[in-house]
Amino acid sequence: MDFPSELVRLISAYQPIDLRVLRDDISGLENQISNLRTEITTDKEWKRDFQSKLELQAKNIDKLLAGLDEEKENRLAADKVFADQLGDLKTMQARTETQGKTSQTLYVALVSIILTFLLTAVISFFVAWLVTRK
Repeated sequence: MDFPSELVRLISAYQPIDLRVLRDDISGLENQISNLRTEITTDKEWKRDFQSKLELQAKNIDKLLAGLDEEKENRLAADKVFADQLGDLKTMQARTETQGKTSQTLYVALVSIILTFLLTAVISFFVAWLVTRK
């Protein structure tokens, strides 16, 4: 039984695969898989950490918005109080001006009454003097 010359040549040139190279390749693949697992785990942890920080940030923004709403309400209330006090001051000023005018009118009336009384007395004395002189 003769083997074909091509087959003989292939068998004579055959060199078995070095198992050390195969082990190194498998070890390299195991390292790559381990690195991928670590990266996936790290990625999941990063996503969880990012999500928790994002939620915390959203809560802080909600607190800030609530504080701004409260500040807005406080300022509106303070503006209303200020406007009310300003209105009260204007009313008091108007009353004071009215009272001042009333006081001036009362002063003029009193002076007029006194002058009228004095003039009446002077005229009465003058008339009495004229009557006694006749």
